[in-house]
Parts: sequence; structure tokens; C-alpha cells
Amino acid sequence: SRVIRRDNHRNEGAMFRHRIHDNIKVVNFLLIILVALASTLGNALFRAGLRKTGLESLSPTYLVKHALPVLTQPFIVAGALIFALGALVWLRVLSQEPLGKSYPVFVGFVTLFLIANSVILLKEPLSFARTAGMFLILFGTWLAFVKF
Repeated sequence: SRVIRRDNHRNEGAMFRHRIHDNIKVVNFLLIILVALASTLGNALFRAGLRKTGLESLSPTYLVKHALPVLTQPFIVAGALIFALGALVWLRVLSQEPLGKSYPVFVGFVTLFLIANSVILLKEPLSFARTAGMFLILFGTWLAFVKF
């Protein structure tokens, strides 16, 4: 008698069952990019929300006295929701992929998206050192991800 192996994830198309360099499934790779976007967008919204409240830094004393206006600021609430949704997607990725392979990819994309968000959305300056650092992190991510 012949044994027929079936993929555990029948709902995913054939393309999404393939792995990139025998490491991570394509669908999970795309989900990691989505989680990185959610993380960086959430952080950008947190920063924008703090700016809207007129705060550039929160001392513990100020936070205790003014927690409600800060925590109910719409950008901060939106950032928290996006962050939470990203965490749920991240759990899905971790349920199927090793952390040691998923996390370096996540960190690389977070670095890229974080710098893009800070420059484009928040109008923060981009120095040569930050740009060089970003490329070094991306290169390190690539080294951790590929097989030689």
C-alpha cells in the first residue's frame, strides 16, 4: 500500500508551501514583513502621539500624573492596536518557523522600515552613520538567513 503525505496547511496555495533557501515558507516570510511594518508603524504612531501631547519625554512622575491623556491620545491608541495585531501575526509565524531563523529576518526589516518611517513620516534627520549602520544590520541579517 502507498502512503500519501499531505501538507498540514491545505488552505495555502502551492506557492506558499515553498521555502526560501530551505529556510522559511514564503507565506511566513511575507508575514514577517507584515509584522515588521506593524511594529515600525506602531512605534511611529507612538512617537507622533507623544508629539501631539506636547511631550518629548515621559518622566515616571509625569506619566503617573498624566497617564490618561497620554494613553487615550488617538495616535497612541492606534499604535497600540497595530502593535497588538502584529503580535498576533508574529505568534502565527513562530508556531511554524524557528525563532533563530525568523527573528533575524524580522530585525532586518524592522531596521529598514524604522529608518524609512522616521525620515518620511516623522521628518527626522538621516545621517551617514545611521545609513551605514542600517546597511551593516541588513548585511548581518542576510548572513544569518542564507545558507552557504
